[in-house]
Amino acid sequence: MAKDEAKEERQAKLNKLIKGNAVSPGTALHGLAKTEFNEYLGSLQNHAHERWSLPEWLQNDSLKASILVYIDFRGTVIKRMLVSASGDSRFDDYALKLVDEASPFPPPPPKFVDVVRVNGVTLQFP
Repeated sequence: MAKDEAKEERQAKLNKLIKGNAVSPGTALHGLAKTEFNEYLGSLQNHAHERWSLPEWLQNDSLKASILVYIDFRGTVIKRMLVSASGDSRFDDYALKLVDEASPFPPPPPKFVDVVRVNGVTLQFP
């Protein structure tokens, strides 16, 4: 084996060992991107609230819940979790069920695909 080939082989093995130490593109939002993301978040909130119709016995103005939702590039909910409970488990369950039924949500613009898939978005109920 030639000297150059041996060196390339060692480098290839080394690259496999340190593969996880790559710099990720990041998901921080600033300036105009933040404004555009907030518009997209508003469309998600509207999409959910169009389906929000609580039974009369759960319509209490003081009940509020927050759900963290992870969405793929098609707008499909990958995962969701309650991050701020209302204090009434029936209300919280209703909000979680609504997120499931509202899927798929509007697909994210290409530049926000990683943000909504990795960081998720928080939806407020009601």
